[in-house]
Amino acid sequence: MRSLVVASALVSAICLPISSTLADVEIGLEERKQRLMESARNVADEMPGFEDYISDLQPFPDHVLIGDEVTGYILFAEGWHRKEPEGRWSDGSSSKIYLRVPPGKQPYRLYIHGRYHRDKEATQVIVNGKLLSEVPLIHHNIDLPPGIAQDGQLEIEFKHRAPIAISGNRGPNGKEDIREYEFFLVRVHALY
Repeated sequence: MRSLVVASALVSAICLPISSTLADVEIGLEERKQRLMESARNVADEMPGFEDYISDLQPFPDHVLIGDEVTGYILFAEGWHRKEPEGRWSDGSSSKIYLRVPPGKQPYRLYIHGRYHRDKEATQVIVNGKLLSEVPLIHHNIDLPPGIAQDGQLEIEFKHRAPIAISGNRGPNGKEDIREYEFFLVRVHALY
């Protein structure tokens, strides 16, 4: 049943961009492919049961990833807006990402860099269920306890103190689109 739901969602993601872009002959094939992939990723990011996709992540490399480079390495599970060229805004009071750890390695430090919508608020960082930090995440290093990634992954939850509700345009359903911004994640890096 779940695979039927996944297939239906992906077909919807594929059909909408194709029908709107095929009529526009000025858009090149590469741009249509890019839009299609983005739509499929957005559908996959917003589907329930995101945990099933963690095994599809590539093990997190031993170098800093910025902006679009995180594709395939980080799963933005919940509490995030759509990606932007340089990163992603948090949405609501909690945001989660997942990373896979390379086989045989144990991370000893996590580097997080971002910026805030307004004041530099302290953000709680909870890694695999353990509160490890509560400071503004601007060029911030977090020491990880030994063995924290026993199952080969890191679940990193960001708890935001005071997200700001910003009203945008009307959404597809005609209702007002209200988003809650707090933290813009630019970079994350695991040191092994």
